[in-house]
Amino acid sequence: MNGMQNELYILATIAVALLIMAKLPKKFPAGVTVLIFTFSALIGLTADHILAIPPYDVYDVNDSPNFEVWDFIYYSMYGFFGYFFLYIYQHFRIRGILTIPYIILWSMFSVFYEWVAVQVGIFDFGKGYKMQNSFPIYLYIQTFFIIFFHFVMKEYDKLKEKSSII
Repeated sequence: MNGMQNELYILATIAVALLIMAKLPKKFPAGVTVLIFTFSALIGLTADHILAIPPYDVYDVNDSPNFEVWDFIYYSMYGFFGYFFLYIYQHFRIRGILTIPYIILWSMFSVFYEWVAVQVGIFDFGKGYKMQNSFPIYLYIQTFFIIFFHFVMKEYDKLKEKSSII
């Protein structure tokens, strides 16, 4: 059973995220939701692969350094985190100077969630990676993600004005 701890954690996280998402009122158009999920997963995949393969190779994801089906499933979790990050941001209309503490709080939460992921075996930092390196990475990624979100919504609004399909 211990060998499947990370897989069970991934499934439980996705199940809880799906339940929460199903209960929440929709905030984004379907196309924007797909972009949020895809972009979040892509950011996670890219960051992990930059750090988990040569020349850096400072940690492993899941059970082995090889890309497996469970790794693909795991990256879908990033989609949910990105969605909830932007959902709360949009729901509470966080703007201006309030964006800074929001990003800091989410970055702290992200590091905590990463710590939990290490405990259940999703990440293996045995190759020397230090978790304190993650905080500035999350600050950067989440700032970039908010910029991406504003760009997508601006483009969506422009497209909506020009088209009767949307």
